Amino acid sequence: MPLQTSIAIGAYRFDLHPKEGHTVQDVDLGPSGEVDFTVDDCGQGLNAADEGVNYVKGKYTSGTGVDAAFPKQLILQPQATTISVASGQPALGAAFKQVDFTGGGTTNTYLIQAGTTVHALNGSQQWTAVASLNGNNATDAVTHGGNIIVAFSFGHKYTATGSGAWTSVPSTVTDRVGVLGQNIWRADRPNELYSASAIDGTWSSAYTVSDSQFAINSLTGLEQVLMIGKEDGIYTIDQEGVVTPFTPELRPQYDTNFASVSAAVTFNGDYYFRTLHGLIMISGQDGQKRRVGLDNLASPDIPTPNVTALCSDDRYLYALCDNAGADLTIMRMNIRGQWHVFYSDRSAGTKQGQHIAISSALGYPALFFSYYDGSSTYTTKYIRTSEFPNPLQDTSYRYDTSATLRLRLGRFAAPEAPVVFDRCIIQSRQLGASITVIPYYSVDGGAITQFGSSAATTSPLTTIHPGTPPSGHLWDLYVEMLTNDNTTTPVLTGISFKGRHRPSRRRMHTFVIQGEAEMTTRSGGHLRRSVDNVIADLNSVRDTNTYLSCADENNRQFSALVESIQRVHADTGTRTGESGAVFRVVLAESAAALAAATWTYGSAVYG
Repeated sequence: MPLQTSIAIGAYRFDLHPKEGHTVQDVDLGPSGEVDFTVDDCGQGLNAADEGVNYVKGKYTSGTGVDAAFPKQLILQPQATTISVASGQPALGAAFKQVDFTGGGTTNTYLIQAGTTVHALNGSQQWTAVASLNGNNATDAVTHGGNIIVAFSFGHKYTATGSGAWTSVPSTVTDRVGVLGQNIWRADRPNELYSASAIDGTWSSAYTVSDSQFAINSLTGLEQVLMIGKEDGIYTIDQEGVVTPFTPELRPQYDTNFASVSAAVTFNGDYYFRTLHGLIMISGQDGQKRRVGLDNLASPDIPTPNVTALCSDDRYLYALCDNAGADLTIMRMNIRGQWHVFYSDRSAGTKQGQHIAISSALGYPALFFSYYDGSSTYTTKYIRTSEFPNPLQDTSYRYDTSATLRLRLGRFAAPEAPVVFDRCIIQSRQLGASITVIPYYSVDGGAITQFGSSAATTSPLTTIHPGTPPSGHLWDLYVEMLTNDNTTTPVLTGISFKGRHRPSRRRMHTFVIQGEAEMTTRSGGHLRRSVDNVIADLNSVRDTNTYLSCADENNRQFSALVESIQRVHADTGTRTGESGAVFRVVLAESAAALAAATWTYGSAVYG
């Protein structure tokens, strides 16, 4: 008869049952099976800070050159056209406000800048000088009573035609101007206000707004009150001249650009203004305050949450982000409070945002904006906005054809078990050989890499299989869109990354061991252990709560935890007929060590 096989558990050895012996089963650690990451709508805007960069249905993390504002579609951002300065005209300065004015039946737009000249568009859509400001820098501008008024600190100028002679009022200090109802208001900084029924009317006595430590930055009419943006917060004054501090909690965060001329605006009946880091909304209905700034967004790709300039139309609030580098970004918020990336320029060269404004001077709705190269040149551009809520309905809309037009989807995390993505399904419209959608990914903090080697060039469905499916725990997923035609955009209506969990596994060992009758004599060369001895040893290992060194019948070494010990009914296999006992012992082998990884927030970089 062959020798009885034995095993080791900790410091003890046991005899295996001659028939049932030892079985091994693999157990998955973590989830297993198919994985489906599907996005078919980003219309709810950018992730908020309290949502992080993780996947949230209907939202996305950031965008560059793509427009996700309309539900169930992703298209390219609009084209921006540069406006040049007419030959022989003064160069542009630092623009901070733009005003549309209709004089003589014609609407034109006027660029107010930190310089001594006011520019307007000529018939060739070029900037040309229309007024000089007595050698002083402009400080503000409004339209009121059939006139356009431009302030220049030591006085102001106004005209009823926009192109003819301007009336100069150099003796009336006008640092800021605003309109409330039928009255025009002017500020004498730091803290005095005056009102009149007309620009050439009689000014009231001075109204004092708080102390003189902080200066008035802007005047904006909202319903029946004038919103006064000072360097330490917002104050209001009604038509009776009653001044009320509205944001005393913001006074410790005072800033010279607080509610500046370029960054205080009304939208949808509410008042919006910039603070040190973001935006705050004051409701025109009940005066409630709510933070709505870009500092509340989670995207690590937005250069900075600061806002340089604001403007609005009847559908959107536009915010030009402050940036000292090469990335220019225009954000857009709809009336539901959802922020989207509307336009971005990441081409070479410094682009410091200056002003932003909506104008109808071109005969169609257009968004104007400007930036500074950090050295000597100020550039203005305009975007023809869509006349329909959905730009795809507007045949005059034009799309950007530059490179790197990319949407960053929400982050997908699988901490318990890595995922292997082996296919990507793209649902689309209008794709072609040069109108494409390309999926990308960054896994476990690595560089952004194309998923597979081919782009989606046919609609409505395309499936992409990578040659070597990527694997990992932490995924940042992207979509890139390209076109060579500014009248046609690829339209992404859905994308799905599919694959499987690839879990680690643990071996579960089941040993069936036996104890003989009450004797320890050799029989056929086999050491027969008594039941009492086996029970005593099993009791010792049962109470051990650490990993034990074990060896199976082939002397394979491993570490394991004792899961359970049971006495069972089975044939003891003894040759003498004496009664014995059989025990089933379950051991959980230690899991294989996982490779160490370090996650860095927003570490993915463009390849």
